[in-house]
Amino acid sequence: MSRISISFRLYKNAGKTKQNLRVCVKEPGSSQYHPRAIAFIGVGDLTDPDLVKFNSKKQRFEPRSRNAAINNTLLEKIEKLCNFLIDENAPDCVEDFWKLVEQNKAGKPVSKEKKTLEWFLHYLIEEYRHGGMNKLPSANFQTYIRLLHHLERENERQHSKHILRTPIYKVGDKEFEQFGDYLRSLKATNYLDQMKYFKRAHNLAIRKGFVSDPLTYRYMDYVPPKTFEELTALSKGVSSLSPMQIQQIEQLDLSKIIWDGKNSDFYKELYMDTCLLMFYLFSRPIDTLNMKWSNIRKCEKGFYIEYLPIKKKNSSNALKSFVRCPINEKAMAIINKYQGMSKAGYILPYPYNNRTWDLSVPEQYHTRYNRNNAMLCKINRFLKKIASHLKITFFNDTLTTYVFRHSAISIAISQNKIPPIIVAKMAGTSLKEIERSYMDHTVNMFEYI
Repeated sequence: MSRISISFRLYKNAGKTKQNLRVCVKEPGSSQYHPRAIAFIGVGDLTDPDLVKFNSKKQRFEPRSRNAAINNTLLEKIEKLCNFLIDENAPDCVEDFWKLVEQNKAGKPVSKEKKTLEWFLHYLIEEYRHGGMNKLPSANFQTYIRLLHHLERENERQHSKHILRTPIYKVGDKEFEQFGDYLRSLKATNYLDQMKYFKRAHNLAIRKGFVSDPLTYRYMDYVPPKTFEELTALSKGVSSLSPMQIQQIEQLDLSKIIWDGKNSDFYKELYMDTCLLMFYLFSRPIDTLNMKWSNIRKCEKGFYIEYLPIKKKNSSNALKSFVRCPINEKAMAIINKYQGMSKAGYILPYPYNNRTWDLSVPEQYHTRYNRNNAMLCKINRFLKKIASHLKITFFNDTLTTYVFRHSAISIAISQNKIPPIIVAKMAGTSLKEIERSYMDHTVNMFEYI
């Protein structure tokens, strides 16, 4: 019987340069690699490696490269340990192998000094990617990958390993402020988001017992000033369609839209129906793609759809996060049009909706998540053609799937037919978010004067 194989591979960061060496596991007969950080194995981390001199064929650093001897010794230890775990336990799959690694680490805990900020970020990434602590797998790991890449580039720019190599229990305001200084030195970066994620990671470290004191540096006081154009774009709120534009889209003759590919007529109609469902049901794009017939409920006044938004599935308040939205006649007509076309009971008959997915299994969750995103990219390309044909434009924005959700909320608020708190419940968002992003205060205040 073939065995799981171990290798070391270089991975690119956001700067598109090879700067990260990972331990990779591959199942027999599969071409998919499952990478983990070197430090994740629990026997140590690389010492200032010269990754340009890593020989992928020999699986070692070139002898004359920086710190080659000590890093090659570490790679040999990792390889020996992994092969020992495989030979002794014969794991059937990648998940079983990583469980063996975790069990091995439990017997050999990582020292306090080796639990660096870099180690902790990898720890968070793996926890979100694979689930754990009563949490389901989540795509939120990408947030911490972006943060890690920013910190890696900061270290490269400063020619040091100060922040990432700092033990997590020692990370404080000094490191937080230094990271903020680096972000402000860049011409284009999202200072607020990255500082917020740094603080969130630190708070998670406190919650998990790795850190005792919270960060107190007031990073909000040092936000880079925004240009007039950026402030104007923010003041516009979210992009949304008018009731007249929605009507134009509903009545559009799709034969006038050129779309190449197999079954193009079917998919043009499916893409348009998907967007209109987002509008009729106030739903997020990814939640619309995941809706099933089993989510439809009936009451005295008609049908409604009930579901837990994807982004809320790991919320501690998940029971209060369920969305219940009435299904109007137009939405029900779309739903009935595709009845029985999905073999797995999904409302919309996309190809990957013909199989049953177990979203508690990390590989299945991320595969489905990626396919959903790929489909939304296709729909967004289709919507560009729609916008061009109907001459729909927005200030500093374009027509995307999210615009249909925004439009439903904006129109409901502006027409003043549904109380904002009910709109928030139907859309699975908060009243605070409704007030911040959707309410046109300039118009509303004149109604009460």
